Amino acid sequence: MRGGRYGQKVYDDGKIYDGQIWPEINKPHGNGMMTWNNGDQYNGQWSYGKMNGKGTMLWNTGTSYTGNWRNNKRHGNGSLIYPDGKVVEGKWDRDNPIGKFIVSWPNADPILHRTTTIDAAEVEDFGAGDDDSDRDTI
Repeated sequence: MRGGRYGQKVYDDGKIYDGQIWPEINKPHGNGMMTWNNGDQYNGQWSYGKMNGKGTMLWNTGTSYTGNWRNNKRHGNGSLIYPDGKVVEGKWDRDNPIGKFIVSWPNADPILHRTTTIDAAEVEDFGAGDDDSDRDTI
């Protein structure tokens, strides 16, 4: 992905972008990091002002997603990592989980297996801040 000049852009709503900016459109284009007022951060590839390509979103809750993005949505393979160390790996289509997912826990759990495979439909919530709600669906 071809990027523009390096710079910083401060938006009216307070978010701040540091990285490559395409001069003709004055939007993030290339590699860079956006920080929102609430503490959320995305660091990765941009195309014409949208998260596109590989990148990592770190929500202010401590949950992160690393993987592929298209038009500001998780799209393709990626991994969610929760603050408790749980990892959910699979594939997204326009921010919707699809197919099978592998869920791994950092420590052996006396009730649950350390790693299990589940259908995307079995996971209640892939949003930030929901660290344990999917355990009851396994």
